[in-house]
Amino acid sequence: MPRMSTIVAVRKGDQICVAADTLTMWGSTRLSSEIVRNHEKLGKFGSNYIATVGPAVMQTLLRNHFGSLDKPPVLDSVDAVFTAFGKLHRQLKDDYFLNPSEESDDPFESSRFHCLVVNPSGIFGVYALRTVHEYSRYFAFGSGSEYALGALHAIYERLRSPKQIAMAALAAACDFDDASALPATVKTVRVKGVSAKPKKSTD
Repeated sequence: MPRMSTIVAVRKGDQICVAADTLTMWGSTRLSSEIVRNHEKLGKFGSNYIATVGPAVMQTLLRNHFGSLDKPPVLDSVDAVFTAFGKLHRQLKDDYFLNPSEESDDPFESSRFHCLVVNPSGIFGVYALRTVHEYSRYFAFGSGSEYALGALHAIYERLRSPKQIAMAALAAACDFDDASALPATVKTVRVKGVSAKPKKSTD
């Protein structure tokens, strides 16, 4: 099923940028960030930024879940992300009354949202059935993701800044997808173990 909104993450050089649109949808009603104050689809949890598409309540649930832990979540590998989101799924069912039903032939219960996890270790995508992928360059989720991915493919090698690339891709999605809209929430992290290239001298 389509996940309303669009989120994008881009890794290039020594930086990773994650960006999310800020439109809230209730059925066919579009509520801009000027109307809804808590419009963020991108939150910070320890050293991680997590951008979500799906139910509007997801950022609230993530804050509640990760805030209840003794330590901030460690999401520095595919296995670590998988374990953390498996525990989240259990709490979504037990404490927040998640309805995990989607398609009748799904092999597992659905968490009913997709997300991008960005931290100094990389970009991790989590699907509704809790498949976790690590992305080497970029990815996008949401109802505008096809437009964003097309833009990412076209401009990744042409632009140097991951922020410029992410914003251009998100802008393309917001131009064509009626469930996504600017302004964007944007965050950038430095990749662990990667040194920035020294700038050329102008002397």
